[in-house]
Amino acid sequence: MSIDWTNIFKDIGCGVRQWNLLLGQAASIVAESEKKIAQFTSGEERLAALAEMLGQDIVNIASLRKMARNAADVVKSYITDKIGPVDFASTRTSLDEILGEMETRMLADAQTVDANAVSAAAPAAESGNYGAGVCGTVTPNQMAKPQNFRVECYQRATTQRGAMFHVFASEDGLLEAGAEAGVEYDTGNSPGGVKFTIGLPALSEAGDQASQLSNWSLSGFEKGVNTAANGKIYVSLAKPAADTIVSLYKDSARTQLVAEGGIIGGASGGVTLVAQNASGLTGTVDAAYTANDTDIEIVPAFEYREGDVFAFSTASDEAGTFQSFFRDNPKRSLPANGAGSETIPDSWAE
Repeated sequence: MSIDWTNIFKDIGCGVRQWNLLLGQAASIVAESEKKIAQFTSGEERLAALAEMLGQDIVNIASLRKMARNAADVVKSYITDKIGPVDFASTRTSLDEILGEMETRMLADAQTVDANAVSAAAPAAESGNYGAGVCGTVTPNQMAKPQNFRVECYQRATTQRGAMFHVFASEDGLLEAGAEAGVEYDTGNSPGGVKFTIGLPALSEAGDQASQLSNWSLSGFEKGVNTAANGKIYVSLAKPAADTIVSLYKDSARTQLVAEGGIIGGASGGVTLVAQNASGLTGTVDAAYTANDTDIEIVPAFEYREGDVFAFSTASDEAGTFQSFFRDNPKRSLPANGAGSETIPDSWAE
């Protein structure tokens, strides 16, 4: 069955054009309102005049946005009532099912719309996080839009699964599925448009330039109790005589000893770390002594706790008129190519 993609998208383009026009008019009023606010800073009468003007602006903005939603609804109805049963001769009835079939048929016919250029900032852990893990690189897809993300732990790890995180997007809201530490999170062709993995907590080491210590394994650690407030443990490696000694401290001055162990009569081998000063911190480490070192620092693999947060943002150049409309309304992206390589031009919707 041959599909007339030109007529389909020219018809859709009429609704997309109206939707963009109305939202553009609403955005212009918002911009003018912001200018008015900047001009009225004090004085009861001036503020009263400002309130009156803004009141009318709010009414106009709401009206334009409602008309834009109506225009988008017309397009969605056209997809379910015309494209599905007539153009596709499909028995599917839901908008999402028909959009899925539309995507499949577009791919089969090598039909594409103009893509948005999307990107994502590197995730950052909040300074107060308890967990010693990182969020990996975020990969956005065509469902990405300009917005901020907050990925927040709501449940600690259990024996059955890793810590669980809610994913909040400033424009799309709370995304449906939670993210599990250590498991790739992918929204796919759904709101959010991101893929990333929250790394499992892992011990980190710094300052061991000669790689004299390795294969750390610690237990009983608690941030701010037997470590520094920031989670660091300060290490001293020494060989005062025939024995190699590894000492762990909770302070950078290395005066508050929390664990210690050594190799009797040798320089290399496994070291069993025994708790000192009732710290509760124990563990093991492999040593290969070559020189004394007081620059080594470690951060144990603290598990994530409720309230730990990673944050990042996504961006889009919004260059794809059809793509942006489908992303924001039916909330499903279409097969896309970069500008000049698409088969369905945005001019049909502009």
